[in-house]
Amino acid sequence: MMKIKTLGLMLSVVVFTLLLYGCPPPQPPGPTPTPTPTASFSLDVSTLQSSYQIGESVIVSVRSDQPCYVTMFNIDTAGVITQIFPNNLAPNNYIDGQQIYHIPSQSDRFRLRVAGPAGTEQIRVIATLQNVGIVAPREFTSADFPVFKGSLEEFERILEQQLAQLPVSDWTQTSITFQVQ
Repeated sequence: MMKIKTLGLMLSVVVFTLLLYGCPPPQPPGPTPTPTPTASFSLDVSTLQSSYQIGESVIVSVRSDQPCYVTMFNIDTAGVITQIFPNNLAPNNYIDGQQIYHIPSQSDRFRLRVAGPAGTEQIRVIATLQNVGIVAPREFTSADFPVFKGSLEEFERILEQQLAQLPVSDWTQTSITFQVQ
């Protein structure tokens, strides 16, 4: 009997509190979040080592799950940006899907050598479904491996503007770093 009186008293307090303060009004359902568009394909990039000595050759391995066009930029330890692929010695940047490509390949007429100074070097890789110029040639020097004429901040701004013109599902990018000793 005591339990019933206690339960009744607690229920009365809850009902009185709800009547006194009221229930919060029901909230209208919010907008359904729009999913962030993402690339419709993936890109895997690697090097054989995570650290290189000055003068050593670097081979970059690239694989996409769809056919695409690949552009690679090297940002060296001094912040100099060089387009390493495609380049004047290997102008075809088309790759088939599901295959691993090595840049440079054994048949290429160039090697990628670490120049230094010591520090962290980055290779930024962008893949597009259409063959588009990622950064206008006028922004680079004319050399076998074109060097960007501006700062890293300018490069990032131009790159962002160029990629914004493409549907998000038509491009992807990744980067890798390695240590130069």
